[in-house]
Amino acid sequence: MNSIAEDLQDFSIMNGFAEEFADKKYAGTFLTTSDGNVALFHCALDGSILKEPRSAVEGHVVAIKPEADQNIANEKYWFAIIMSYDRGGPIKVRWFASVKYTRRSIAPVFFPKLVENSTHDLSLRRTLKRLAIPDTTQLLTDTYDDVDIASIHCVLSAEEFKSITWDPNHNIKWTGKICRIVS
Repeated sequence: MNSIAEDLQDFSIMNGFAEEFADKKYAGTFLTTSDGNVALFHCALDGSILKEPRSAVEGHVVAIKPEADQNIANEKYWFAIIMSYDRGGPIKVRWFASVKYTRRSIAPVFFPKLVENSTHDLSLRRTLKRLAIPDTTQLLTDTYDDVDIASIHCVLSAEEFKSITWDPNHNIKWTGKICRIVS
């Protein structure tokens, strides 16, 4: 499906992630629509139309247009790794979150706050300040979710993934509604 000349970002073969995909039921098979056809994605991250559409499998990174009421950091896309799926059904993803989104999630201007860090807010703010990670940097979270195939804007190439600035040294970990940055 995908052009041999174009490498897609694939976490299923990366050190530290491959074991998460080792026992997947459909690993290596393409995402399909509800009618069983291989889902083809015709857009690149920049919105341009691709000469050859991209297909997706578990481990690929996708860009998803956020719902307006959840888009507290005013971002064009959210990013996620495809973890698993049932043919034609919802797709289980593992989310990335930008540093800006993380800061906003504990901002006092939102009531109720998206994150109930309470006493941990200051600690999280200090950690973000100490690390000096730019707001646009993406951090991998331990948050999994189901998304509909129609919400996917595109499948990221390895080059496009480099452009979103992922920090592999820091992750976001949730304990209940408490958010922490871990190394």
